[in-house]
Amino acid sequence: MAVIKLNSGGQVILRGGLPSCTCCEITLYVEQFEYPLGPTTYFTLTGTVGIGFTGTDTDGAVTLIYDPIRYGPSGGWVYTSAGGERDGPTDITNPTGFYEDAFYISQVSYTPLP
Repeated sequence: MAVIKLNSGGQVILRGGLPSCTCCEITLYVEQFEYPLGPTTYFTLTGTVGIGFTGTDTDGAVTLIYDPIRYGPSGGWVYTSAGGERDGPTDITNPTGFYEDAFYISQVSYTPLP
């Protein structure tokens, strides 16, 4: 899995230590399961690591942002949809991983999911 590093301005650092443009979008792939008996849905989110990601699932708007005070000094990613908020990974440079609450499990990936 690729490692993404940010400079102090929130820009992705490319080869040679130079920052990328802030307008370049990244696509994230989401698999969302409503349990215990709900359907699995697949959709995408677009945005940037420094600003956040947006998309639409079957119930409406979805956002994925990094909240620097969510977990105290380390911060963490927050996934918000019509189903509520779910906390996720704490690495500011990597929003991929699992987001869970009492009703949903969402997996976020840089590569397409089934």
